[in-house]
Parts: sequence; C-alpha cells; structure tokens
Amino acid sequence: MMAEFTTSNLSVLLVENETLTAERIRASLRKMGYTEVAHVTSYTDALARMEQHTPDLLLLDIDLGKGPDGIELARHVQGQHPIPVIFLTQFEFADYEGRLHGVHRKAFLRKNFYVDSLHAALAEAVEQKNPAKAKGSDSLLYTVKDKFFLYNDDQFQRYAAEKLLFIKGAEGYSDLVFEDRLQAVVVSMNLSRVVKKLGYPPLMRAHRSYYVNLNHIEKIIGNMLIVGGQEIPMGPKYREKVLERLRLIQDKRETDKNKGHSV
Repeated sequence: MMAEFTTSNLSVLLVENETLTAERIRASLRKMGYTEVAHVTSYTDALARMEQHTPDLLLLDIDLGKGPDGIELARHVQGQHPIPVIFLTQFEFADYEGRLHGVHRKAFLRKNFYVDSLHAALAEAVEQKNPAKAKGSDSLLYTVKDKFFLYNDDQFQRYAAEKLLFIKGAEGYSDLVFEDRLQAVVVSMNLSRVVKKLGYPPLMRAHRSYYVNLNHIEKIIGNMLIVGGQEIPMGPKYREKVLERLRLIQDKRETDKNKGHSV
C-alpha cells in the first residue's frame, strides 16, 4: 500500500539564490506545515543535493545568477526523475513560455506571490502524489480560507469568494460569474462538484442548473431572482428553501442591527 502524502511528509527542494527571498519562502512553508524543506542556491548545489535525496517537488527560481538557470535545471532533473516543478520569477510567464515546452510544471508564480497562491500550488502537488485522491479536473480548483484558486495557463488565478454572484452548470462544465469580471470563468467540473470544492456557505441551489450567492440577491420577481442585474430562475422544488434562507439572513441582520443600537 502506498503511503499518503501530506504537508508534513512532502519533501521540497527550494533552489533560490536570494537569501532573503529564500527565508521568506521557507517561513511561509513552515507555517503551512511543510517540514521537509531543503534549500540550495545554485544549479550545481541542487544536483549535488539530489544525489543524496530525491525530493517530491522542486521550487525553482528561474534566475540563479551565473551558469545554468532554473529551467535548465528542471529539464535536466526531469530527464532522470519525473519531479513536478513550481517556478518562481520576477518576470511574466510569457517571457519564458518558449523555453518551457516539455517541462512538467505545476505552477508559475511571481516572486511577490500571495502566500495563498503558493499554498494552492503545493496542495495540488500533494493531491497529485496521492493516486486515490487525484481526480483529474478536481485538481484545477483549490480553496484557501475565503479565497479560491483556479489553475489556468500554468498559473493559479486568485478569486475572492465574496465576489462570486452565481454558478451555472451544463454538461460537465460550470460557469462562475463574478461581479468584478466581464466574462464568466469556465471550469471543466460539474455544478455539484464545484460547489462542494468551494465549500462557501452563502451558495445555495436555486435551480437544477444554478447556485446563487445569497448575499448578492437584489430582488425577487415571481420565480426569478435578480443577481448582479441578471435573472436567475428559481425551480419549484428549491423556491421555499431559498426564501427560508433569505428570511433567516434578514432576521440575523435585524438582530445584529438591534444589538448595535443597544450598546
């Protein structure tokens, strides 16, 4: 039986030639529970370290100073070991895209990354190390606190759950519609699975094809909910449950308001 990988036993090799950046990353990793984190500063040191121990994941700075860079290191290592890589850089993905073909990478993060972005990228690596847990498109979405991340174009895109208006599902795909984005974000995952992965309490089913964020309902007209200026149908079997949740939310707001006045 294969051992299950977790944050505590996933071994990470960080290759970063800037001391302050390396310390910041290692501190972030420790807070997340990653205890097996080794650090080297160059291509040569990384190869020497890997002769002693092969890590589960490489966290590579692309610019390593003089000599071969992080992309060359990844290509060399993956020629011998199928190790996933998370690249770190000060520049844009497009600056390196032409050189990254054939390199198996989990993510591409800017050095001024949000800690949550690193957390999501590493969580994806942990999940993919556990065959029983890896479920294809499920690994495209991760939730961290009140934010979630979608893996797209070799990067984790960060979204605020509170900005989510509604989700529309159809034939194995889901459209996530946000108040601050002109176009829907499409996820190759069915509606129920997306909602389960998000784990965001204000989301409620209003129709077999729709989940709505109760905090963004502007008005109700007949069997239609107005959310972000758009009409969302309410299915007969969901109508009463939606209305009851809205009443509970309103009652709580009134209670909180009265408590504030009594202070």
